[in-house]
Amino acid sequence: MITGNSAFFRLSPRVQQGIAHTLGWSTLRPVQEQTIHAVLDGCNCVVLAPTAGGKTEAAFFPILDLVYRERLSPVSVLYVSPIRALLNNQEPRLAQLTAMVGATAFKWHGDVGPAARRRFLADPSQVLMTTPESLEVMLISPKVNKAALFAGLRFVVIDEIHAFAAGDRGAHLLAVLERLARYTSFDVQRVGLSATVGDPEVIAEWMQGSSQRRALVIDPPRSPAARLLRVDVYEDENQLAQRVAPAARGRKTLFFVEGRRLAEGVKQALGGVTALSYVHHSSVGRELREEAEAAFSYSDESQCIVCTSTLELGIDVGDLDAILQLDAPATVSSFMQRLGRTGRRPGTQAEMNFYCGDERALLQAIALINLARRGWIESVSPSRRVVHVLAHQVLAQALQFYGVQREQVWALAQCTQAFAQISRTEFEQLLDHLIATDVVQPTEGVLVLGPTGEKQYGRKNFLALYSVFETPEEITVTTTDQRVVGTLQTWFVQQVGEQPGFVFVLAGRAWQVQMLDLDEGVMVVAPAPQGAIPQWGGGGPLLSREIAREIRAILQADTVYPFLTGRAQEWLHRIRAQWAGIVTAGALPVVHEGDTWKLYTFAGDRINLLLARALALVLGCEISGDSFTLKVKSPPQVPIQESDLWRALSTIRDPDFFSVERLAALVRALPRGRLSKFQPLLPPELEARFLAERLFDVPGLQEWLGEVGGRNTVCVK
Repeated sequence: MITGNSAFFRLSPRVQQGIAHTLGWSTLRPVQEQTIHAVLDGCNCVVLAPTAGGKTEAAFFPILDLVYRERLSPVSVLYVSPIRALLNNQEPRLAQLTAMVGATAFKWHGDVGPAARRRFLADPSQVLMTTPESLEVMLISPKVNKAALFAGLRFVVIDEIHAFAAGDRGAHLLAVLERLARYTSFDVQRVGLSATVGDPEVIAEWMQGSSQRRALVIDPPRSPAARLLRVDVYEDENQLAQRVAPAARGRKTLFFVEGRRLAEGVKQALGGVTALSYVHHSSVGRELREEAEAAFSYSDESQCIVCTSTLELGIDVGDLDAILQLDAPATVSSFMQRLGRTGRRPGTQAEMNFYCGDERALLQAIALINLARRGWIESVSPSRRVVHVLAHQVLAQALQFYGVQREQVWALAQCTQAFAQISRTEFEQLLDHLIATDVVQPTEGVLVLGPTGEKQYGRKNFLALYSVFETPEEITVTTTDQRVVGTLQTWFVQQVGEQPGFVFVLAGRAWQVQMLDLDEGVMVVAPAPQGAIPQWGGGGPLLSREIAREIRAILQADTVYPFLTGRAQEWLHRIRAQWAGIVTAGALPVVHEGDTWKLYTFAGDRINLLLARALALVLGCEISGDSFTLKVKSPPQVPIQESDLWRALSTIRDPDFFSVERLAALVRALPRGRLSKFQPLLPPELEARFLAERLFDVPGLQEWLGEVGGRNTVCVK
């Protein structure tokens, strides 16, 4: 029951009545109690709670209370989501909440027709639900009177803020919010909503921008939740279906897989397991995805949605009985986000069942569970020098204002955390390059689109400026007869190369690159010739150093994990026996086999990829590897000795090794392609630094080298 010292009594009677009678609530959750106090006290805040933990209500109860009490004019509240599907999903909830105080909410994104938008502009709602891209549309469009529409803006609620902070769209959002803030006389109050993250204070600081309000993190203690975790193994599709059947039959489940092709395959494999099943991923049309969500939400029948990360964010598909997981996600954050979708009904517990098809997946699943049980989760580290998005903002403002002053752009850069580490010298270097390439040109003291900029972004092509994305985040891998093998992440392809004959592993087979088009996101491959040695395996989501290190600890231990089935425990016992001589051989075990040296680093993808390139540069030889090992192949004319390896590692350990010039050289040796839509706007020096920061983890490698230290046990075979 609500007690006398509850934040409930700080709310107006109108909102109290809505909570008690419209929603039928008799109590507030701790996250709502604390957030109501923080918002009414005028603080910016990052609000943490699991999926369906009441974050949305926590933010909107006090905000709508102020809208009602102070009779705030529209638009007074922005609700920003990273995906349209989440806006669609939240629309009924926000309609109910706003109606409690006689207000309305309007959803604006690319699927909303022009007639509805015109009605909104003529009669705005108090709450505008949208995406960063749609806000850019409003700012650039001459049909939107920004000064009138946003004069009363008081609050912005950013849902799934951790998803924004981790990438370019977060930088774009912060810049757009600063541009909007210029139309209002208020210090816009910012509320970020998120599942658990490793370092929420960093996100709170990143979100601040020009706001002078105090920033708080709302993260109330939670009672230990009952969880049922089970890790099983399978060897083929028939076994997978048999293993899944007990968990899926007669229940409502989400089955997460790590790729679209796998999703389709699992859907077929589950044909006889559950009567109703759907596929939900980014290549499925919007109407079919929404049909699956609606059918799942409003039916009590046994159903299963086979999905990728498209259902990992806070889209509400109703009460779930269990989460199923093929193999393992790449991060503890994803694991926790998915697990948190279950156990929401009173008297139920969160349940997640892993089905691992190979040794690495089994070890990764165990590592994720171990780290989560110890309370570890990845930190989000937003970049403070997103220079390519600043280039985008130069063009966007030039269009918005029909010409923009240098100082106006620099003022935006100074108050946006995503640009905070860009120096004035680098800023001038960027503008000078844009002028030299005719993207913009100075005219009467302002910068306007130049001939090149006009051709690419003016007139009908100005739609290209609405989004900071274009280059696919994944590369589709097809055979020469157009059969889809799977996908690789763009970062992986950038790292490992596009040279003809390059061999890598995907879908359990070795493939040789025939053709690569990074801009179109397509790679054509052929089966690798018999006997070819794969140069890299994987290409899926990044495996972190922490997870790789935990996998090594699992191999070293003799722990019997209670969440493993008997079959999975037998697999683990066999795997440990295979690795026993390696993982006990010092901090950096090295094995010499013929003309190849194997370094067992257990350092994760980003460190191993950079270490491979640095060693190749120092030793002048071919390096291959994966998340755990590097293979150094000796040139036949000058065989590499053990002492050569340690000297090379010592050279790389030198703090001055990764100079700006050397990093630029390593970057320029990469296959040319784009990680960002606006990367081509950057001068060569800034582009090289941008790519180095995206692709290389220099601090991580140097820290790992410091831990490894000097010589280690060498096992010679």
